[in-house]
Amino acid sequence: MKRLLKTKLPVIIVLLLMLAICFASCEKAVSVIGATINENGELILSMSDDTIQNLGKVKGERGADGKDGEDGEDGKDGEDGKDGKDGEDGKDAILPEIVEENPQGLAFYLLPDDTYTVSIGDAYYLREITIPATYKGKPVTCIGTPWDSSWLNEANLCYAGFFGAPYLTKITIPDSIKIIGEQAFSECAQLSTVVFLEGSKLSSIGKKAFYDCDLLWNISLPNRLTLISESAFENCVSLMDLDIPDSVMIIGEKAFHNCSDLVKSENKLDYVDTWLVSADTDIVTATLRSDTTAIADEAFAGCRELENLYIPSGVVNIGRAVFNDTRKIETIIVETGNQMYHSRDNKLYDKTGKLIAPLADGVIADPF
Repeated sequence: MKRLLKTKLPVIIVLLLMLAICFASCEKAVSVIGATINENGELILSMSDDTIQNLGKVKGERGADGKDGEDGEDGKDGEDGKDGKDGEDGKDAILPEIVEENPQGLAFYLLPDDTYTVSIGDAYYLREITIPATYKGKPVTCIGTPWDSSWLNEANLCYAGFFGAPYLTKITIPDSIKIIGEQAFSECAQLSTVVFLEGSKLSSIGKKAFYDCDLLWNISLPNRLTLISESAFENCVSLMDLDIPDSVMIIGEKAFHNCSDLVKSENKLDYVDTWLVSADTDIVTATLRSDTTAIADEAFAGCRELENLYIPSGVVNIGRAVFNDTRKIETIIVETGNQMYHSRDNKLYDKTGKLIAPLADGVIADPF
């Protein structure tokens, strides 16, 4: 019933109004001038004669909420989407060279002669390094970073390859290396061992190549070596024994300076193996040891008190500028039987007859 009243209420109100109008026409022609439903649901009519007519309840109480409707049927599944396009094939990954043939992370530079030089690159923190004999199918012939091309030559090709490597203790050098460049291992404070593989082609050790390697003690020079440049082993205070190969033709100034356990001093003359490498500047008479085979560059340079010089028969090599700034030489005697040098009238000549010492102004020409 309540639901009926709720749904039919507008119709009921209209019917009641019609009855009221009809009633008014039948009585005294009183008309309805307004109609409202109060809070109790009663229909209240305002009449033209200023009377109020209460026609009783016409609005039922709020019905209970209706039940939820049943769920509709599930919708049909949508059609499958079209297949996506196949992705493009991925490109082959580019593996860094370090994986294939350079696992230590060394740096290589191509030289004008189509060989490589090597330097430390990303191997800065390694303790032991083995340099490969080839890179990209080409021989590795030099240790160091290349100089500007205007500097390139056999004796001055590259420099500072492993300079100051703080953890390097051992370096293994292949037979392909011909040149150790200037300062190649200079100031490698932990370096103690240098290994040259059998058949080494090493011909040149550059200026200050092992300078200040104060723990270096284990090294054997290969027998094709011809040049040990100036200060090459200077301040290598742990070196105690080193054989100089017969192939060596030049040992530069101060090559073994301050190698106190290696250099043997006798009568103010300093030797490494059979090489005379330096002399005290106040020496007056220099009688070389009988087994001396060579005199290093500038060995007597600055010996202004030197007056007498005795050279044994076994000396076959006298270096560059050996007698620079020697002002007082009076007597030079070369032992009979020397095949490379001879003395005449207290002057020193090589086998070609070139004057070696002394010169009038005390500055000696380069014998090479």
